Amino acid sequence: MDLMEQVNPLPTVKEPCCFCAKKPHLMILCGILLVSLSSLATYLIVKSQLKNQILTGSSTPVVKISPTPSITDETANWITYDNTKYGFSINHPRDTKIYILSYNTPYYTADYETIRFMIKGVLESANRPEEYQNLKEGVRMDLVIINAEGKSASESLSRHVDVSKFKDKIAIEKIAGLEAQSVKFQFPDWVQYTEIVKEGKLYEFSILTRGDYQEANLGLANQILSTFKFLD
Repeated sequence: MDLMEQVNPLPTVKEPCCFCAKKPHLMILCGILLVSLSSLATYLIVKSQLKNQILTGSSTPVVKISPTPSITDETANWITYDNTKYGFSINHPRDTKIYILSYNTPYYTADYETIRFMIKGVLESANRPEEYQNLKEGVRMDLVIINAEGKSASESLSRHVDVSKFKDKIAIEKIAGLEAQSVKFQFPDWVQYTEIVKEGKLYEFSILTRGDYQEANLGLANQILSTFKFLD
């Protein structure tokens, strides 16, 4: 065998591509640019996370719950009037004046007492006791308790209004666990009658408003009326 045939040929070295061979500095710049962009992205992400932790004080998102607004109970400072003679109680504002009046009227067959609640009122100047003066402005509520004489609440209303003409104005509701019938109208001031019958007795409320804020005052009187209950 020829000596030249026994010698292994040298490995062939691949020449670099023309671009790399001619401009190797561009490849280096591209590599540096990629590393810089990657570092910048990592920095921005870490900075954002640190900022959130500083604002919230924790890496866990904090859910802020708005406090429930408190509801003011306008009746919280009211006081209770107990009447053991007629067996009932009712709540009213502290500045309400209460009078016991004696009357004789053709509406009823006997003398009777009226429990007058002067809720919010300006009285007319007159030479007579305050409790008997006419209401000039505000609202008052009178309660009369008499023998029902076998009449229902609806029949009792007929003493004051023509029930057949006021059908659309008569309201039926529950007061002190019993059915109550009411009628209200404006002529020219707001007036309301509410009748309750229990065990042969008629509990009649009459509400009168005058002056400004009549509807608001009527609402206040009905709020007081809603607290009426019988004593056990």
